[in-house]
Amino acid sequence: MESEVAPAIREMNEYILGHVHRRRLNPADDMLTGLAHAVVDGEPLRDADLIGLVGLTLFAGHAASMAMIGNAVLTFDRHPEALAAVRADRGLLPGAIEELMRLYPPFSRMARVTTAETEIRGQRIGKDELVTLWVGAANRDTERFTDPDRFDLHRDSGGHIAFGQGIHFCLGAPLARLEVGIALNALFDRYDDIAVDHAAGVEFENPMQIICPRRLPVWVSG
Repeated sequence: MESEVAPAIREMNEYILGHVHRRRLNPADDMLTGLAHAVVDGEPLRDADLIGLVGLTLFAGHAASMAMIGNAVLTFDRHPEALAAVRADRGLLPGAIEELMRLYPPFSRMARVTTAETEIRGQRIGKDELVTLWVGAANRDTERFTDPDRFDLHRDSGGHIAFGQGIHFCLGAPLARLEVGIALNALFDRYDDIAVDHAAGVEFENPMQIICPRRLPVWVSG
């Protein structure tokens, strides 16, 4: 696997850096130009930092959206009454997307390094320790969400951590929300009926990597 991944990453990094260099010479009205000319503490961003930022933005604007669209189709198939309600009132869709993210966060875990010693329910955690947060478990915490395993269009899903919290809040979160809303509205506008073809076999990705269907056959009409 490494023999396949490493060359692809190097090729992608070279591709991104080439675009950065071109934007430094020929600025345009786009995000890449802003990054290429950004200055932090009086110093321009290093090439390695720019590659990381651009790569993260590309990934953040794709993987979560892909997962959420597939999870939405599956969830609405399981809850036709919710689908009917959203079709009748598109104003419910933003809340539905938040509830989908709470129930089925695209990424099951987050790794963080502690900045201070703390204690959580009797478990001491030292400073500078690497900890893994299980997002799905946190988003179904009964102390925060009533009946947390239920998909509820009208739930106040504020406080879910599908996109993280604090200074490490996902850079692509607004883009993912926008993309999913556009995609689902387009599906609802285009098709009168969308049904998962369970007989054809739904397959899922490894949830340790990403939570979403890998193969999702559907029937559509309209």
